[in-house]
Amino acid sequence: MKLTTTAYPDRLEIKAEGRLDAAWAEHFLEATRRAVREGHHQLRLDASGLEYLSSAGIRSLLQTHREAAAVQGSFKIIRAADFIVQTLRMSGFDSLLALDEGAVATDNPAPKAPAKHAKAGGWTAPGMDVEIHPLGGASAPLRAANLGRWQTWSRVNLAACRELELGAERTALGIGTPGQGDDLAAHLGDFLSVGGCTAYLPGDGSEAPDYLVGTGQFVPKLRVADALHATGPFSHVVRFQPDDSGSALNIEQLLDAAFATTGARSVAAVILAEIDGLVGMAWAKSPGLIAADSKPAEFPAVREWLSFSGERVHGGDLALVVAFATTEALPQGVSIPALPSRKDWRVHAHAAVFPFRPLPNGPIEMAPTVQQLFAGAAPQALLHLVEDDRPALGLGHSAFIRGACWCAPIQFTSEELS
Repeated sequence: MKLTTTAYPDRLEIKAEGRLDAAWAEHFLEATRRAVREGHHQLRLDASGLEYLSSAGIRSLLQTHREAAAVQGSFKIIRAADFIVQTLRMSGFDSLLALDEGAVATDNPAPKAPAKHAKAGGWTAPGMDVEIHPLGGASAPLRAANLGRWQTWSRVNLAACRELELGAERTALGIGTPGQGDDLAAHLGDFLSVGGCTAYLPGDGSEAPDYLVGTGQFVPKLRVADALHATGPFSHVVRFQPDDSGSALNIEQLLDAAFATTGARSVAAVILAEIDGLVGMAWAKSPGLIAADSKPAEFPAVREWLSFSGERVHGGDLALVVAFATTEALPQGVSIPALPSRKDWRVHAHAAVFPFRPLPNGPIEMAPTVQQLFAGAAPQALLHLVEDDRPALGLGHSAFIRGACWCAPIQFTSEELS
């Protein structure tokens, strides 16, 4: 079977020539999934060249229809020969047909819509199609605070760990666990929380994160040794995908977009995007177990406490990233790591990894989108993102191919907000 694609301003047409049977059904499904992944959510199958359609082929058509509908798109069959029309009608799937659409093939198809390069505060993204949508959210900066205030590599004062509610309006990251007492000491690890959904990686050697999802009157809560958190709606969403150059954006570029879009010097950002590659680390052993005489930051002991990605990881999967970034002086009691590659930048970012699923186009809402994500497959990994700019050996920066970046201006306070 031969597949040919033609991009129009409002749809992608796929012309199929040959037999859509068991031998070719998976090939067809892979092609349509790739199209949806690349942002083509209005799909049309030009069936004028189909010679045969089996039950396996019909199943691939139905699966394509479901996957397009899941991202608020559509899939219809146009220019179908009589036997295709009759086969689908007899099978009860004639709803896939669009007999009044595209009856005659277009000799000179309209060109694909031009790339949308948005500018905000002078920010551009070469090689990317970008849209920036105001959300009508925060008109003033969100108040953000540091809770717990544990200093990395020091002994954790377990009695000073604080309870943090992680409801739908709160965005947070840090070191915490749902446990108490001795359980708290053994299980502290990295977490992130968005839209009432919390993923955390217990520092007990677990490879896969656990997670809590707020439902009904249940609100996730963690005991935290250290956490950055802000509450309220986000002001903008930046949608991005590569043009024909196949570019990607690293996390610093997306934070640049957040700074420019909000006009603020301190921002919170939530990124949901297809991964080009992540660079990060995770606690292999709970920092709650650090003793007064421990030297966990020294080599080779650090290998027992931290697990580093030895390469760029999770390419092709989907990342949910929470990041706090600032270019201004922080109030006393607020701590964010410095970013070596950017003078005066401070960035703290965690990423949870999920199997890839396409996102609807346009100005999607953050909380419902994240809640749908957690309602699907469980998170596969959780990393504290870092940059690795070592000469020759460095892994570089975490980067993303296409997705959404919600952002909001924030104002840090030295108060411990409840």
